[in-house]
Order: sequence, then structure tokens, then C-alpha cells
Amino acid sequence: MGFGVLNVGIRVRAALITAITRKCYSMAAMTKEVNAQAVAFVANDINKIFEGVQEIHYLWTAPFEAAAIIVLLSTLVDLYCFPGACGNVLQFCW
Repeated sequence: MGFGVLNVGIRVRAALITAITRKCYSMAAMTKEVNAQAVAFVANDINKIFEGVQEIHYLWTAPFEAAAIIVLLSTLVDLYCFPGACGNVLQFCW
């Protein structure tokens, strides 16, 4: 996983935590239940958003990895890799 993706994920998580914290502090009447809900949201849901940024990175790099594998396969087995390569091209286009 790239350093840039990790950096973006950390920044998004920090911005969301800051926004939620400011919103909670600006509310006039805060009860213990509201505080507990805010802490649960920050702890669970923002971590899922952080993991989602990483999954998006894996999603856009998958075609490049498949193309690299097909190129390596073609150098190893020459003519016999074309059925697999055609199947992958059809899968990406479909």
C-alpha cells in the first residue's frame, strides 16, 4: 500500500474526528448518551471510512496488476497465454 493512500486516509479520519468533536462541543445540551454515541461513531465508523480509502486504492490498481501478470505470463509461455489474456480483456470490458 502506498504512502500517499495512507496519508490521505489519515487526513480524512482526522478531519472527520475534528468536525464531529466541534459539533458535539457546540451543542448546548449534551447528555451522557449523546457523548457515548459520538464516541462510538468516532471509534467505529470513521475507522471504516479510513479502511474504505485503502480499498479504493486496491480497486483502481487491480487492472494494472492483472496486466502485469499477463505480460509476465506471455513472456513465459508465449503463444499459449492468449486464451487467458483474451478472457481477461473480455472480463474487464464486460
